[in-house]
Amino acid sequence: MDPSLFDYTRCTSAAIGAPVTLGDVIKFYYPDTSFDVAADGVTITRWEWTKESTRSGIASLPSNQDVLLCYAAIVRGMPMTHLRQLRNKTLVQSDLYLLPDVPLTLESGQALCDWRKALRDLPQTVNAADLSLENYKSFIPQMPQVVTRKLATKYVYTRT
Repeated sequence: MDPSLFDYTRCTSAAIGAPVTLGDVIKFYYPDTSFDVAADGVTITRWEWTKESTRSGIASLPSNQDVLLCYAAIVRGMPMTHLRQLRNKTLVQSDLYLLPDVPLTLESGQALCDWRKALRDLPQTVNAADLSLENYKSFIPQMPQVVTRKLATKYVYTRT
């Protein structure tokens, strides 16, 4: 179970915006198993194969401790995962400002490029130890005011 392979976006919890669960981790790595997790959220009380054919090549299911170590590594990495996802979404949303028909001055265009570069460099500049699921959004830099003021100008187009 390699935590770096875990894809939160394929989990049930991601669909509802909830934190990753131990069940998400088990279903991701071992989709053809049936299991029960105790109320504490970290104890696997029952775990078995549901399809014998998918078991080929796997000697046995991992121990509860191995699953918990993988789960802990994934949870530690979740704030950075969420930060990257929010950063990517922000970059995509700001792509339209780079279109040639968007009226930007040289100053606001440069400010926009610098801001987008700061967004792209974010995972390398943020200390992962400072991140949490509660504060990761605060690390996203705000769009420069010179750009937002310029884009707030309303243009009226009329047909001729």
